[in-house]
Amino acid sequence: MCQFRYPKKYEEDKIYAISGYAVVQNETAIQKETMINGPVQTCVKLYEDFNFYKSGIYKHTWGEWEGAHAVKLIGRGVENGTKYWIISNSWNYDWGENGESLLRRVPNKTYITQGVIVASSFRTVFNPSQQ
Repeated sequence: MCQFRYPKKYEEDKIYAISGYAVVQNETAIQKETMINGPVQTCVKLYEDFNFYKSGIYKHTWGEWEGAHAVKLIGRGVENGTKYWIISNSWNYDWGENGESLLRRVPNKTYITQGVIVASSFRTVFNPSQQ
């Protein structure tokens, strides 16, 4: 949450920093990344019906394309032969399944727009002012 006239400068308040990143674009590499290093950031194609998602594996059925939306991709699975990605949304816990969704995975037709962003180097930044 942003606070108007927050008393600390960015450099004084920073605890974590990412010094590099990579874009992973194929399904196998995305699966490997989430298994080894955990969740990744990505953008999904946002259609009107996505706003009303409640549960199950999401498949676009109606409404116009509204743009791209940033989400956290946290895993994958298969249900009754249908592959899906598990995503965590930023729209609060009352959307979808406690803020999460299952997105259908179809070869050469995906809801993920341009691949996923992965941190290649993550470090803790020491700030004496935070002690």
